[in-house]
Amino acid sequence: MSTTLMIHSSGLSSRQWGRLTEALPGPCVAPDLHGYPAGPQWDGGPALSADLAYLVSTLDDIEGPIDLIGHSYGGSLALLLALERPERIRRLVVHEPVLWGVLLSDGPPELAEAVNVFAKSGFIGAEDGGGPAWMEAFVDYWNVPGAWSVMAEHHQRSFLAVGKKVFAEVMDLFHLRSPGSDFDGLNMPTLITVGGATTPEEAAVCEALAARLPSRTLEVFDGGHMTPLSHAGPFNDAVVRFLA
Repeated sequence: MSTTLMIHSSGLSSRQWGRLTEALPGPCVAPDLHGYPAGPQWDGGPALSADLAYLVSTLDDIEGPIDLIGHSYGGSLALLLALERPERIRRLVVHEPVLWGVLLSDGPPELAEAVNVFAKSGFIGAEDGGGPAWMEAFVDYWNVPGAWSVMAEHHQRSFLAVGKKVFAEVMDLFHLRSPGSDFDGLNMPTLITVGGATTPEEAAVCEALAARLPSRTLEVFDGGHMTPLSHAGPFNDAVVRFLA
């Protein structure tokens, strides 16, 4: 039986996979990444390389085939991890991996320009990166305007507690310019999921990946970037079917 390795999104934790873990019949491993409550201590350095190395080590400690799931930053890590250990991955599920390099190499030119817009938006290189104003802009960007302001205070505090790490993740993903061709060798069955209400840029990334991977299914859900949480029932059902 395969083990499912789940990688959480920026600002969340392994708790985001609680309901999916209960729905899957086999063993699940859902680690917290560096800097999150149950994860390794983060030293303030590069986020992506540290988290990828940690996940490679985690995967290597698991016996047998792996089903790999990731969301957003976790989806990007899942794809990079699959490149590191392709022979270990039985099936792969990614929801809206954030890969600006794929948008630049394979996306429509008018959407590729969004990379420059994003760079000038205050997300990249901000002096208060990870602070309250930055986090509000980040949450609103990936949800809807005003999402932060209506979020419960305890959820806001949870995001801010890992704010500096989230900022480092965003910075590293922005500077990761892996083109679509980097992922051509991923031959394992792959489910790419995307929210119908997500940003045009993220939809283009998912469509470009789907065009590249030889054994893939692209499934569109109601909701947006946070579909694994906002529409957990349909999303989890699709994942369980795909991994069966």
